[in-house]
Amino acid sequence: FFSSSMITPKFECRQDHNFVYIHVYVPHVKRTEVELVVDGTEFTFYVKPYFLKLTFSHPCMEQTEYQTQYDLEKEVVIVRLPKQDPGVEFEDLDMISKLLARKKLIEEVKKDGEGDEDDDFDPEVDCQVEQRPAVEPSSATYYGFDNQFCNYFTPLQEATAEVVDVPTPVDGTTVETRRQMRVAQEQEQFDVDHYAADFLDDADIRTMMDTFKPWYRPLWKVKQQERKARSAPAAVPAPLQNALCLGGPAPAAATGNRGISVVAEDGVPVPSEATESRGTSSSAAPAPHADPQPAQGAGTMPDCLGRDPVTEFTDAEQMVLRNLPRKNYLVQNEHSVVCSLVDLLLAYAYDHITTEGEPTCESSWTIVKLSPTLCWLEDFDSIADVVAAFYRRVCVFPLYRHFPLAQRCVKDVVMLLQTGPKVLVRVLLAVKHILERGDWVYVLCKLYVDPYIIWLQSYSADKLHSLGTQVLSALQAVKKEHVELGLPEIEAQCQDMAVDDADDSAMGDAPSPERMAL
Repeated sequence: FFSSSMITPKFECRQDHNFVYIHVYVPHVKRTEVELVVDGTEFTFYVKPYFLKLTFSHPCMEQTEYQTQYDLEKEVVIVRLPKQDPGVEFEDLDMISKLLARKKLIEEVKKDGEGDEDDDFDPEVDCQVEQRPAVEPSSATYYGFDNQFCNYFTPLQEATAEVVDVPTPVDGTTVETRRQMRVAQEQEQFDVDHYAADFLDDADIRTMMDTFKPWYRPLWKVKQQERKARSAPAAVPAPLQNALCLGGPAPAAATGNRGISVVAEDGVPVPSEATESRGTSSSAAPAPHADPQPAQGAGTMPDCLGRDPVTEFTDAEQMVLRNLPRKNYLVQNEHSVVCSLVDLLLAYAYDHITTEGEPTCESSWTIVKLSPTLCWLEDFDSIADVVAAFYRRVCVFPLYRHFPLAQRCVKDVVMLLQTGPKVLVRVLLAVKHILERGDWVYVLCKLYVDPYIIWLQSYSADKLHSLGTQVLSALQAVKKEHVELGLPEIEAQCQDMAVDDADDSAMGDAPSPERMAL
């Protein structure tokens, strides 16, 4: 009964100890025409013109009839599926792209020709393999997420300059060539006077850093308390259950005054409970919307499943997730992928902090310009290289060229990574929204942002936490001298000039013109 004209409806999934509850929003349908099929981990819902197929992490019980309820006012069908193993937690019920994705193309890459060559052909799997055009290895230039794209910029021709800084023709350049051109551009466009001015007069920048409270910081604190509670040897209060899925107020144990501090460097203030108790500006979650509450029927949905606008996907975000390609990515170079992920997050963090959570018409330019991944199709070798490149670009291009501000962005990325994949999905949805409003840079969503949104929904939270630890190590390891812009010398000269000016002021003399120039 499937046809290409069918619509994927909006849906939400919840669970309790024994059941999975699926809320499917289907206006103007008859409940009696709804068809349901459960086959192990797969659930299929059909009522013309809507078709929904989900794949869960664990199986549900197959029955001849399933309990359903239709809320006429909210036009939602509520399906209750019994778990095959009561008490088992179904992971990632809020990761829409992951639930909608088709089965994995390849479960494991076999080595040295292991396995039979006459394995059964599965058309549902094999027909999904994305084909690449036959290109000679010597002439092919791959870039994008996991280097899965090539010849993407050729049709854009002159418009390529509106997207990336790589000189045309982009296709045919190597990673090393692009890197050399990027470093040369950064060196050429570095403005000593601008950097010195922000170094000497940074009161407004530091006030912004001290007072602005990003929307993800409270969630990070909750996650740190959960991790601490799980690792504690003695009995502790239960951690906040499904914090990023179920919403609702956090228990006192999860929101107390204890916190995990990040090492401060070069005088950068680390956000703490003490600083947050002062007057602060706080950002809301990306693209906030007032989502409707899920329809609840007697004995259908527990009261504890209230929605939290900070941790729940909004209607707009859910629509974007439903419209993304339904695929799984078999990543070939995970290290390169996570390096570029950190690069994207750093660019987002800078824009989020400097706009105090309110993106401007310049935000798309800022994010692309600060990210070598987006601007130069960079393929990084290490997290330290990512951080060093970000420091360089912060000192060269944006409005605030301030090294401690760049370090603050790195610390915020540590928070984001250690908060888990759902928060990162929301961040990249915000980046996608920003880029799609820009001229031509929206094409970078297909190359990078969209695949990352899909891939992250299946990525391990533990791996992300470990990645955050690597970023923190890079923060401590990468110094100003590693940026190779002469920053220590510039700052020393600025400090000497400030001392001389103070002496001149005390003597009633104006500073000499020679000391005004660096």
